[in-house]
Amino acid sequence: MTIKTILLACGVMASSGSLQPSDPVVVGAATVLATALQDQRLLLKQSETIFLQNNPLYLPWLDELEFRYGPDDLYLNEQRAAIRFSANGLRQIKRQKAIHNLEVDITKAERRALLQESLMERYSTLCDLYFLPQLIAAHEHLAQMYDTTRQAYSYLLAAGAKVDVVDIIDAEEDGYDTHDKLMELRGEKAEALQKLKRWMNASGDVDLQFDAFIGPEQMAQVAASLLAGTQAVSPELTIKTLDVQLEQAQWRLEKARQFDILNFFQVDYQRPEEPFLLQRDFSARIGLNVPIPGSRRVNQREQALAVHQAENDLQWTAIAQRQLLEQHALKLNNLIEQQRSLLADNQKSPVQRLLDNPVALTNLEAVDILRLRLIKQKQVINQIEIAYEVAQCYVELLYVSGAAGAEPLRNYLSPSLDTL
Repeated sequence: MTIKTILLACGVMASSGSLQPSDPVVVGAATVLATALQDQRLLLKQSETIFLQNNPLYLPWLDELEFRYGPDDLYLNEQRAAIRFSANGLRQIKRQKAIHNLEVDITKAERRALLQESLMERYSTLCDLYFLPQLIAAHEHLAQMYDTTRQAYSYLLAAGAKVDVVDIIDAEEDGYDTHDKLMELRGEKAEALQKLKRWMNASGDVDLQFDAFIGPEQMAQVAASLLAGTQAVSPELTIKTLDVQLEQAQWRLEKARQFDILNFFQVDYQRPEEPFLLQRDFSARIGLNVPIPGSRRVNQREQALAVHQAENDLQWTAIAQRQLLEQHALKLNNLIEQQRSLLADNQKSPVQRLLDNPVALTNLEAVDILRLRLIKQKQVINQIEIAYEVAQCYVELLYVSGAAGAEPLRNYLSPSLDTL
């Protein structure tokens, strides 16, 4: 057997790859996303909302009720009884009720923000579990090819053939780097699987099945719809909007207190020694407040400033999120264009043409054929990596836009965007 034949055989072994055992499929992507609804943080926030709903912070109409009994002045034989009450104004009651309803709405918005964070963690993990196995398989193939290349150089050296030392060093270093990268990818996959196992509350191993994965063209369409504003606003923006409404409600309550006219109403009964006489023994009193601003003006000014600050915060948040959304959409489109360019370049690559031409391969040295296959495998890895980066940018876009947590919840990794 000639040296060239040995090297060709090594090249065939490297190109064949290794078979990976497949684990049983347990769950789908939509099932994993749906587990976000059972996140402990969401359940605790939901309990807070239920508490507020069951314990409304309303102002009662009767604010204070007082009963007085005792002698009239120092005449012990003349007893006096009085009932006195003060009430909250109807405006105050209405304003306080609005404040309570806004506080309930804020807890619901905070729950939606927590839901989106929980969903985004799952989206990121799903992307990892979709692309990491591909990268691991590709790097395992590449590592095997480097092992074959080093083995081929050993055959050549043993046969007394002349080999460039630089090529040997490059093969050794690239092989070590590939093995290090492979260990890193396996560690990342193990962490992702551990999260999956925790979310599914499973004691055994859990694997993931993707019926289909959204493509870059459809990702660009989703990004365009988000830029057009067809989706719900982000939870952060919703909370900021409710904060403005809450400050406004607090300001209206402060103004209503200025016009709280009724101070108290009192009914007195005096029991003298003389026979009972209604006109003499019963009396009524009423206390009224004069609506002069006074110190209320300071409180109203402070509350008006809080409203202004909340409105500015809301406006800046909306501007910043719009800019961030546009940046992520632009980044996504650039990555998709980069992906297209890479695929086009690889299809026009002379490496692929040589590998697809058996006649041309017979005229090449075996070491050169191994190098061509190494280059081809690196192109495959680059294609997976750019697709991985596109998906990660797409997931970040879902978070910035708030689409991930918008009702109805959808599986944005599915081409059909199925509801959960």
